[in-house]
Amino acid sequence: HGFLYQLPMEVSHSSVGVDLAELSLRHQYTGDVEGYPFPFALVLKYSLHSVEGLTISITVTNTGSTSMPFGDGWHPYIACTGVIDSLQLEFHAAGQLESSGRGIPTGNILPYDRFDTLSEIGNTRLDDCFKLKDDHILLEYPDMHLGLRFWQEMGEGKYNYLQVYTPDDRKSIAIEPMTCAPNAFNSGDGLITLMPDQSITLKHGVRIIRK
Repeated sequence: HGFLYQLPMEVSHSSVGVDLAELSLRHQYTGDVEGYPFPFALVLKYSLHSVEGLTISITVTNTGSTSMPFGDGWHPYIACTGVIDSLQLEFHAAGQLESSGRGIPTGNILPYDRFDTLSEIGNTRLDDCFKLKDDHILLEYPDMHLGLRFWQEMGEGKYNYLQVYTPDDRKSIAIEPMTCAPNAFNSGDGLITLMPDQSITLKHGVRIIRK
């Protein structure tokens, strides 16, 4: 999310073994993007394991002289061979964030149990943020006899939110771990604040389940 995806990264480590491939990237942000004057150091690590699947970890260090507010969110789009209607989805929401017409949360939390158990997506359309009960997130492809088991670290300052989006063409679904709610710089919902020289490491991932 935000501006970081547009910035160049330096490869700091890469390795390939029989069961594990790893890639580490880093970026030193100087605070020069308008609207976010907080310098930080970033280390982003991708680990692909033959059994455990893909793990993504991000370490952020406040290199500035003032406190630094931030949130971390990802945009993984999961494709399918046709449309997503026949796929099955399960996640456990503590509630759905009510939003205005512009997608900005109103502050109200609505009950939501549509995918409490594994259910076909069908014609459900989503562009919503959910506060999670746990990190059990499952997407299944019944015709292919496989599934994707997503996980995200939860707890204080972790990935306690999930954004789910179904594009209009229905050819993919975005399952997006987020540490904060949309508009968190204004609402404070899930916003992380790092003091000077303070670091935080966040992890999430996905693995294939074969039926």
